[in-house]
Amino acid sequence: MALTGETSAPSMTVAEPPVPQRSFAYFTDLNPADNTKFIEARVYRKWIAMKVPSFIATGFSCILLDKKGSAIQANTDLKEKDRFDHDLQLNCVYKIQGFGYEKTDSWGKTLDNDFTLCFGKHTHTELLTDDTFPHHYFNFAAYNELGSMLEKKNPILTDYIGYVHNVEKVNEYGSATGNKVRLRNIAIRNLK
Repeated sequence: MALTGETSAPSMTVAEPPVPQRSFAYFTDLNPADNTKFIEARVYRKWIAMKVPSFIATGFSCILLDKKGSAIQANTDLKEKDRFDHDLQLNCVYKIQGFGYEKTDSWGKTLDNDFTLCFGKHTHTELLTDDTFPHHYFNFAAYNELGSMLEKKNPILTDYIGYVHNVEKVNEYGSATGNKVRLRNIAIRNLK
């Protein structure tokens, strides 16, 4: 018994999966369970993340601002560091899509967000020309809130406007064979 095939029949072509349609979202509308969003944001700050005290680069981090004035941090791992350090320039506005989410690390928090954006090989950026985004971000703490912020196990970076009352000299702690820490105490008081 021989198998024969019809040569006049059209060949079956494999269709590529459709590109997911993404919808715009402000930072406050982002949900880690939903990866169908894109954002538009200004790059407010960026830095190379490092291990302390060895100062070995671990990745790229940035703070992004949306049109409503909200801020969020985004991180990449070491292998994508150079790409995003080049592609995301300070004070420029971008459309960003194809990012993920991770729980915000409690140590060294820069913003009071529960999650951080993760940029990687599937993240695409497109430069926009839009000057209606805020250029600065502040989340000032009141003088009477500072004490309770120190009581937290891992406080966040804090903006404060007040009077600098006293600045002490730098003290160095630690052993000659271990890590040394430099510490300077600064006394502040309320504006009154």
